[in-house]
Amino acid sequence: MLCMKCGRDNLSNGSGFCAYCNAKLPTASMFQVMNTPTFETSRLNDVTRYCDCILAGSVSMEDFANFISLTYNHLVGLSSDIYQSVEDDGYMQIAPDEVEAGFEGMQLWENGLSEIYAYTEDMDEEHVKNGLDMVRRGNDLINKAMLLNRESRDIEGVTGTL
Repeated sequence: MLCMKCGRDNLSNGSGFCAYCNAKLPTASMFQVMNTPTFETSRLNDVTRYCDCILAGSVSMEDFANFISLTYNHLVGLSSDIYQSVEDDGYMQIAPDEVEAGFEGMQLWENGLSEIYAYTEDMDEEHVKNGLDMVRRGNDLINKAMLLNRESRDIEGVTGTL
């Protein structure tokens, strides 16, 4: 089972916690939702799928809250590492457009996930709609930053999303 915090695959050891970072692993029902045949593998598609499932009533509120929380915490950790690396390397001066797009994208992801999580408190579907909109815009900006990075390094064939 994949850890939502560090992304590593864990063999079932029965503990319910990641063998690498000790984060709580997704529940069995969460794992089943993530591995349905129509489920995409990118993080944006994971979040979209979970939002669709909670609105359709096919995932429990507990699993939904757990997934959004774990995803948020994972992305905040990645963001922190990226911020530190950019600061340490002076990358802002080298590639300001890339850094600005990437930082804005990461902030939109974090704000969007927070907005989506608000659904667990009042079940107002607008939270999901608005949060997904922020996450998608953030994803677009991160992809823009990645494209700028590839263009500056002339690397072909590299793709991805959060």
